[in-house]
Amino acid sequence: MISDGLILQRDQPARIWGFADPQERVTVTFDGATYTARADRKGNWLVILPATSWDGRTYTIKVNDIEVKDVIFGDVWVFSGQSNMQTPLERALDLYGDDVLHYTNPLIREFLVGEKYAYDGPQKDFASGSWKAVNPETCLKMSMIPYFFARQIYDTYQVPVAIIQCAVGGTAIESWMSPDDLKDYPQYAEALEAQRNPQPRGAGANFGAMFGGGRPGGGAAVERPVENPDYYTVDFDDSEWAPAYLPHYFREVGITGSALVYYRHDLWLTAEQAASKNNLLKLGTITQADETFINGIRVGTTGYEYPPRNYAFGEGILKEGKNVICIKLNGANANGGFYEDEQYQIRLGDENISLNDGWKVFFQEIPSNFNRPGGAPAQRPVVMQYVEKEIQHTSMVRNPFGLYWGMLSPVTNVNVSGIVWYQGETNSGNTPEYGTFLARMMKTWSKDFRNKNMPVIICQLASHQAKTFLPVQDGWANVREGQRLATHMLPNAALAVACDIGTWNNIHPINKKIVAERVAKGAMRTAYGETVVLSPECTKAELKDGKVYLSFSEIGNGLVVKGDEIKGFAVSDENGAYQRVNASILGNRVVLYVGGIKNPKKVRFLWKNYVREDVTLYNAEGMPVSPFEITL
Repeated sequence: MISDGLILQRDQPARIWGFADPQERVTVTFDGATYTARADRKGNWLVILPATSWDGRTYTIKVNDIEVKDVIFGDVWVFSGQSNMQTPLERALDLYGDDVLHYTNPLIREFLVGEKYAYDGPQKDFASGSWKAVNPETCLKMSMIPYFFARQIYDTYQVPVAIIQCAVGGTAIESWMSPDDLKDYPQYAEALEAQRNPQPRGAGANFGAMFGGGRPGGGAAVERPVENPDYYTVDFDDSEWAPAYLPHYFREVGITGSALVYYRHDLWLTAEQAASKNNLLKLGTITQADETFINGIRVGTTGYEYPPRNYAFGEGILKEGKNVICIKLNGANANGGFYEDEQYQIRLGDENISLNDGWKVFFQEIPSNFNRPGGAPAQRPVVMQYVEKEIQHTSMVRNPFGLYWGMLSPVTNVNVSGIVWYQGETNSGNTPEYGTFLARMMKTWSKDFRNKNMPVIICQLASHQAKTFLPVQDGWANVREGQRLATHMLPNAALAVACDIGTWNNIHPINKKIVAERVAKGAMRTAYGETVVLSPECTKAELKDGKVYLSFSEIGNGLVVKGDEIKGFAVSDENGAYQRVNASILGNRVVLYVGGIKNPKKVRFLWKNYVREDVTLYNAEGMPVSPFEITL
């Protein structure tokens, strides 16, 4: 991290650290002054430079004979969590391309912390990494929330902004927690011991239970279907393939088990269309990994479910007359498929051509016992509800401490302005203590960063998963409530509500600029001392004469309804059964009409996984009311 392009936290003592021979004397030169340190017995050394404001200057820091150039002072922010904190800008060019592809700012820089799990104690530094300034090329791989947040902070305060990106897709909160945070939960100590002293694969009586069990093999090994590159070419005869329409479930085309699947689509173009230079193939979202070809040339590939298949390609691939698009899917199963409510089209310049109809499909089932002695299927870890990264996940994503020691600990060498956290999907449905975990973790991180009043902004989960009528799904709702409550357990925290964005069929919403702007508002209050209005939260519920009166914080200029009615409220009776209820605004309160409910007990608001279409209650400043649960 101490490398060219470094941004150090302004107006705080700056920490410069490194490694040398034991007891070696280290000399650091900065701004005409010299500072010395001596490495300890393990070779670690630290020099504290005086607090420096941003005044437009660029510095060189010299450590013995090594020069660190282009050093500036600004505001350093840490962004952590799982894949929604990683979602890159390149997935959202349809929304933001006209802006980000024309924006350059050498005073906004990102340091990407490499993924590392450590179970032998806190790591001191990073194996690799470099600072990258924002420009149209580097921004494509940058995460959307840090990127738009940094631009907002820069535009508001005109100071450099450092993004320290420290997130790993698919991870549980436990992976980011310290041993002390989980000391009251013995099962995590057992998990840590298992990582430190791993057993051979298959050892132990409970191996099958841990890894999803195994099926007894039988019969001879069966060969896996052979991939056929001829299927990608224009001249291949697909006349005997079955017709298909996108989107669909794989079972609708006859797939019953795992299969190797090919789709082909003939695309007839004029010479003018074929000569187009600004081309984009849009294939929605697919549950399987894909490789996609046009006229035998691979134009894109995605290794897991959630990213939209938006494959840009230039001139020279298309031709006048017949063109063929071919999609190869490996391991498709009956319940997978092409997502609904997505775009399936090809854009040639300013022209969009629908690709919903006209497909042909061919598949080969993959035997469950292919190419293994005795036909025994391999045992595969079952560690999470979904896979978010193009790597083979193991139980490490849920094991405690690994990322806290491997990735977060080295970051704590620097002083920072604050922390932004976006995580919780992996813990939905299985961590009732999520709010307590989150508050404990952030208190530990704040202590590690030497700031007990650390600004912390928590991104609440967006809307996702199947649509339902009654508030009976507790998974994501419980995590959202834990995130909300955690902000009240911390001394200086804010909540960025995101339930009004997201889609049922994509866990990674791409319109994250909205979330980033709300995170920036939270930072303005917690880190910059601004008076800003955030999302309203319910503070009190009173039952009187068949009505429930709800009071809220963060009213601002009043509560407003976007749409025809207030949606999302439900109240339980004495048996715990919930009914949806009507609501109206009365001054700065909301009134629920519960006369038909016997002995009302609890109020729930937006208490479902997918709630976006029910989000109609806001304050006048445009901030949605947070989901909540409250007892009467």
